[in-house]
Amino acid sequence: MASLGKRGDSPYWWVKFIDQDTGKQRFQGTGYRRDDPSATMKAKGLRAELTGHELVKKTHTLENDGKLG
Repeated sequence: MASLGKRGDSPYWWVKFIDQDTGKQRFQGTGYRRDDPSATMKAKGLRAELTGHELVKKTHTLENDGKLG
């Protein structure tokens, strides 16, 4: 599940997520400032989108492995 966080002195939100191509965890800057309420909402939307991608990938992988009906 993707998450938002702070990193050092950066004024931007950072997002942690699982890369769909490599399956590894990544930490990437969003470009959305933490001190701007509308930018914070956009960062939360990005987090939700990345979480959705992770869930689709997990479901797709389970279906291909024959673990689901």
